Amino acid sequence: MTKHPSPSATSVAHASAAPRVSIILHCRNHGKTLARCLDSLLAQSHPNIEIIAYDFASTDDTWQIVTDYQDRHPGIITVLRIRKDYFPDALVEHLQNARGKYVMRFHGNAVLHSDLIETCLRQIEAEADVALVRVRTMRLDEQGGQIPEMPLYDQSGTVSGDEHLVRLLMEAPSPFSNVCLFNTDILKLHGGHSNHYTELLLALKYRAGYLLDPWLLFIRPEADEEGDESIIDHYIRLYLDKRRIATHIAQCGTGCPEDACAASIIQLGRHLLHESGAARARGQDALSGRLAHLAATIAPAVGAEACFEAATSPADHSFTPRPKAD
Repeated sequence: MTKHPSPSATSVAHASAAPRVSIILHCRNHGKTLARCLDSLLAQSHPNIEIIAYDFASTDDTWQIVTDYQDRHPGIITVLRIRKDYFPDALVEHLQNARGKYVMRFHGNAVLHSDLIETCLRQIEAEADVALVRVRTMRLDEQGGQIPEMPLYDQSGTVSGDEHLVRLLMEAPSPFSNVCLFNTDILKLHGGHSNHYTELLLALKYRAGYLLDPWLLFIRPEADEEGDESIIDHYIRLYLDKRRIATHIAQCGTGCPEDACAASIIQLGRHLLHESGAARARGQDALSGRLAHLAATIAPAVGAEACFEAATSPADHSFTPRPKAD
C-alpha cells in the first residue's frame, strides 16, 4: 500500500481555500482493487477532499482494507457499513453525509488519474449553469488489457438542451462514459440521484461538461458476473423506453418534448449501426456483433425504417458536438 505523508501547514491552508469535493465510494467485495482505488483518491492533486466509503455486506477483505485506510487517514476517510448485499441506485440518503460543494461517486474498482478532480473542477466552474461533468473511461481486465471502447464524442467542452439529451441517450448503452462530478446543491435541489432519470431532468435545465481524455479506469475482475450484455440490456430498459421517459418527466412537472426523445433514439440506432459496420471493417467482429445486437434490441423504438436507412446510408452518423460559443 502506498504511504501518504501528513499534510503541512501550507497544504492545509491551501486545502481550506479550495472547494471541498465529497467522494462517495460504494464497495462490495472489491478486495482485489480497493487499495489501488483508495491510493488513487488520496493521491489527487486537488487538496480538499473527503471520502465517505460504504461497505455493502462484503464477504471478502474489503471491510478490513477500508477501515485500515480510515485509521491512517481519519480526517479524510469515513467508513460506514451497510448490511445489504446490493448497491443502491440512489445518492439520496448518502448526500446527507456529504459536506462538499461538489460530489463524486465511484465503486471500489475505479482508479483515478491524479489530476482528475482538478480537471473536472475547471470544467464545472468554467460556466455558472454546469451541473455535472462526464468523463471518458477505460475498462481493464485484471491483466491490464483494455476492453474495446465505443467512441461517443471527440472533444472536450460543455453542451446543453437537446444536444445533451441526444448524447445522454447515446451513452446509455455504453460503460465507457461516466458521470464524474455533480454540483451538490443542484443535485439536492432535484431530489438527489434518486433514479436513473435524474440526468434526463438535469439535461433539460443545465449544461454538462465532457472531458475527452480517459481520466478514469475501471478494473473488472474475472469473476465479475455482470458482463457487457447485462449492462447494456439494463440501460436499454431504463433509458430507451420513450413512454417511460415521458411519463416520468411529466410526473416531475418538467416539460420534455416527445419529438426530442424520439429523435434521440433514432440517432442512437443510426450511430450503433454505423459503428457496427466500422468495427467490422476494422476486423473487430466481436465488437461489431455487440453493437449490431444493440441496434437490433432498440429496433422497436427506433423503427424499421430508421434502422434500414442507417444500415444502407454511407453517411457518418457518429455524434460530433457543436463548437462552444464564444
